[in-house]
Amino acid sequence: MGIIMIFISSPSLQAQPDATRMFSRYTTKDGLLINSIYDIERSQNGMWWIGTGAGLQRFDGYGFENWTEPADKKNLSNPGVQRIYEDKAGNVWVFNFSYHYVFPAGKKKYERITADPSKNISYPSVYLLPLMEQGGRIWCIEGNSGIYGINQQTKKLDTIIPIMFKPGLPSFSSSSIPFIGKDEDGSVWISQDLADSNYLLHFIPGKIPEIKTFSVKDHGRLKAFIPLGKNEFLFLSTAYAAISNGNDPSNPLQIITRENIPGNFIRMFSYEKLKVYNKGNILFSGDKGLYEFNPVNRTISPYATSAYPEIDLSRQFLFAIKEDRHGNIWMARDASDGLLLFFPGKLKFAFSKGPAQYFNIVYSLVADKEGNMISAGYQKGLNLFSKNGEWIKYIDLPKTEDGLTTSMRCMNFIDSNHLVMKSLYGKMAVLNLDDHSIIDISHLLPSRVASQRNSFDANFVPNGSNSLQFVHGNYLITIEKNQHSYKVMVTDSLTEVDRITVSTIDPNGHTVLGTTNGLYTRAEKNWKKLPGTEGIYVKHLVFNKEGTLWMASTSGIYLFKNNILIHKYDEASGLLNHFVYGILFDNEGNAWYSSNKGLGCIKKDGSLKFFTAADGLQGDEFDTQSFWKTSDGKLHFGGTNGITSFSPKDILQPGIPDKTILAALQVNGENYPLDRRIENLNNLELPYNLNALSFSFSLTDVTDPGYIVYQTRMEGFDKDWVNLRVIRSARYLLPPGKYTLHVRGSVDGSKWSEELLLPILIHPAWWQTLWFRILTGFSVLSILFGSFWYYTRRKTERLKLQLVLQQEMQKERERISRDLHDNIGAYSTAMIANTDTLESVMKDDESKEKLLHLKDNARNILSTIRETIWLLNSKNLTVRGFTDGFMNYCTNILRHYDGIEIEFSDEIISNKELSPAIALNLLRILQEQIQNIVKHSGATLIRCNIKSSEVLNITIKDNGKGFDVNGGYIGNGLGNMKYRAHEIGFTLHINTVPGTGTEIILTGKP
Repeated sequence: MGIIMIFISSPSLQAQPDATRMFSRYTTKDGLLINSIYDIERSQNGMWWIGTGAGLQRFDGYGFENWTEPADKKNLSNPGVQRIYEDKAGNVWVFNFSYHYVFPAGKKKYERITADPSKNISYPSVYLLPLMEQGGRIWCIEGNSGIYGINQQTKKLDTIIPIMFKPGLPSFSSSSIPFIGKDEDGSVWISQDLADSNYLLHFIPGKIPEIKTFSVKDHGRLKAFIPLGKNEFLFLSTAYAAISNGNDPSNPLQIITRENIPGNFIRMFSYEKLKVYNKGNILFSGDKGLYEFNPVNRTISPYATSAYPEIDLSRQFLFAIKEDRHGNIWMARDASDGLLLFFPGKLKFAFSKGPAQYFNIVYSLVADKEGNMISAGYQKGLNLFSKNGEWIKYIDLPKTEDGLTTSMRCMNFIDSNHLVMKSLYGKMAVLNLDDHSIIDISHLLPSRVASQRNSFDANFVPNGSNSLQFVHGNYLITIEKNQHSYKVMVTDSLTEVDRITVSTIDPNGHTVLGTTNGLYTRAEKNWKKLPGTEGIYVKHLVFNKEGTLWMASTSGIYLFKNNILIHKYDEASGLLNHFVYGILFDNEGNAWYSSNKGLGCIKKDGSLKFFTAADGLQGDEFDTQSFWKTSDGKLHFGGTNGITSFSPKDILQPGIPDKTILAALQVNGENYPLDRRIENLNNLELPYNLNALSFSFSLTDVTDPGYIVYQTRMEGFDKDWVNLRVIRSARYLLPPGKYTLHVRGSVDGSKWSEELLLPILIHPAWWQTLWFRILTGFSVLSILFGSFWYYTRRKTERLKLQLVLQQEMQKERERISRDLHDNIGAYSTAMIANTDTLESVMKDDESKEKLLHLKDNARNILSTIRETIWLLNSKNLTVRGFTDGFMNYCTNILRHYDGIEIEFSDEIISNKELSPAIALNLLRILQEQIQNIVKHSGATLIRCNIKSSEVLNITIKDNGKGFDVNGGYIGNGLGNMKYRAHEIGFTLHINTVPGTGTEIILTGKP
């Protein structure tokens, strides 16, 4: 055996996380007025207010709606928004660089905020910054003069609290924006740094503000004084970071660090107290990005965003930081960046990926007893990762005959130190974990096995000490290790399928095989396909602790108990995708599956949950045999972009329920309502001609709106929920009536949001009202009565006329019958009598034969005349009468033909009358068929069946030699039969094949 040593040697390298998975950026390309954002504020209905340098916008997770136009020069000389504040009543207060305004609750038109002249208050010369809502006022700080109160009813500045500084101290300056922090008691701490002094103002409405000052020389420039609770604060300056007491902030309780963390900012300082992830930690901006303060161990460290160097967060102007209900971090950036979102929730899924030159699609995946992962790439070697996901090294593999690196399709440990691998090309190798050497054992495969190429699906299953069972092509194989040697044996085969894809061993030690065409188990000496699995491409087989077999396939997940199918999961029942690669069970018994559209979880209670690239996965597409569970309970799934690893208990933590909101409404193509906010629309009442409605909705989770699933149901219009996976809108054209729109959304397919309910009333037009319908109904009834009277009278007259015509027609038929009987009938009888006389005196045999033929023709003419007379004289010939007459005809004919029997059957449910024309044509068709049978078919049995209900169905079938309908000339007889059937509106079907007899079927309404 040749040993191939590893040739790559390098220090540990951790694969850098993919920033595109963790961040979303919104700029002018996405609808922002300008990329300079100064403030962001969560609206009460779940949308976001965005304060830009060119006006106010609102963001619903999908797009931006303008609320102040940048060209509005008449009222707003500078539309740039500095701060936004939405009060409890829903009024939205906007503070810009020059003027301030408010959108009253429910309104989309703003009102200017002015000073109350009766209070002798001048409008401030510098922008206001909102502090709090209390006592019917919005309290704001203005750097040059003090604290203002805006009356929430009058929308006027009616209160001012001058800032009384100690003698000799300058007033607040507009050159440095104050820092504002609010503690748990509802009071506000305002700090501002000037060239020489720091000022700290403690404000509680109704009390005289307290001002503290301390020098910049001794304490640096104070950038933030962040409330922590219990009168403790995080003191951040250019000199140090410390824990301070509110009563004496200049004497730190504990110095945390003297590094210049906050930075020398001259504009503003932002912070956020985290509530979802890292609960209670303080997030704030610094000179090298975002920093996080942990109040438990009282440490400051770079925030998680520092792991993404391609996202530059070191810019000075990070104006605002906000955390939403799902833990996503929103950042308002300067002119080049726009709105940036960071998704820490995605960090619950660890991500591993090798360097670009070594990495490819993860073709198979295992982990050793320490949790270190080994992945094989498509036409690549092996990548080794530590249990923490750090890339360690690359291992090359033996080449194929065409020089390509072997694609190892499955791997497993035959003992604790040796990993057996098999490729789809029939190559096998063993990795020694002690020295990372490779042993090529391809030669051990029997030639008939190795010759089967492209064995795409395969797996290794332990079946004893130092023994593995695996499949290749159509063969079931065992590999055994004995000290330092290996033995490969073919133990079974299954040749009736294209190939075996996977095997497993049940709790009783019996092998179960998955194939490209179903699931097979052993039945004595033969393999037997399980019912219900025909045509199913099996990808993976695994038993849970209860002994239930879970089968992953390209058409969903199937569950078997004692070889009986007990349940199926597919897209209709909530799977992400019907193409399922593999299944792993966590320690709680939940089933996790990989697919072409992400990862899913089928919980023990039967509920389903799914995760996609939007949640932090390596991607949406995973791969065959690329899944493994380590001893610590972590699950690992490989795909097209790397490896996703996670602890199931962390992923399945219950989240915050979402709310579905109405984001937009169009009525007949126009936005609605025009002057009100969409969130204040509690019901919809419209006239009949404004009934083309288009609803757009949003979920209050914007982690990745493209993955949100919606369901809609218009009560009174829709019977069931309508699933929307790609779009977030629903259109209806509603007739007059009462309806209720129901909308709900989900980010994982298992937990649905609170329903959006919107009652709708479409008023009818005047001609659709009840009184109009009553009047119309009365008029219609009158018209109907008159029409009925006229119709009845006309019908009576027509019936009288028809009766007269029928009597005349009957007389004419009787006349024709007499003429036929007296003339042609008499001549035919005379002809028969004359032939009898001639026959007695004629001696020549040839002449006698011709005379007999002439006599038969005369008799046939006489018989036909009698049948015609019978039909013409029958005034009320019924189906039963016709049937009896036809039976007599057949009986008379068959007297002259020995060896032919005829069987009659009938089902006359409706004994309808037949007109002479129909009866005559039917009789001629049937006579023609009987004549064809007795003269040409060689039949010994004729079956005749007549059924009469709504339609008349006549079938004649023989056991003769049949003929080829399409293969030759069709005589006049068959042509005449079809013509007669067409004349009376019947269909004629002729079913015959040489050697199988002939069947004709006549069908029609008499």
